[in-house]
Amino acid sequence: MFDFIIWIVMIVIGATLLITPADQLLQKFPKMPSTTAAKIIGGIILVVGIVILVVQILSWMGKL
Repeated sequence: MFDFIIWIVMIVIGATLLITPADQLLQKFPKMPSTTAAKIIGGIILVVGIVILVVQILSWMGKL
C-alpha cells in the first residue's frame, strides 16, 4: 500500500512540474539552471509513475 502512495506522489510531482509555468518554477526554485530540464524531468517522472502504477494494478489483478 505504501508503494501505491509513492507512485501517486510521483505522478502528482511530475504533473506539477509539467503544468507550472516557467516563471513560477523560477520563483519557487531560484537556483534551477533550466526550466526546460525541469519540464523534461517532470515528464519522465510522470510517465514512469504511470507505467509502474499500471503494471502494479495488472499484477494485482493477475493479468501479468
